[in-house]
Amino acid sequence: MITAEEVGLSVRSGFNGALIMFVVSLAIIGLGVYLTIKGILKPRIRRLPGVDAIDECIGRLRSSGAQYTTRWA
Repeated sequence: MITAEEVGLSVRSGFNGALIMFVVSLAIIGLGVYLTIKGILKPRIRRLPGVDAIDECIGRLRSSGAQYTTRWA
């Protein structure tokens, strides 16, 4: 049976790979934040249909005169 030491792998190599991926992802996120602050990159944020539906529902209730509550009980 071939051991990890013979192949040259260790637990430390997995940690190093995870650390590299973490640092790269932080760099990408940091670059995105920097470009957004400078005004070079404009984020595209779309409206969620569920939030619009809640807004519509409350509007319909108010126009019909029905009462509504925000309690979850």
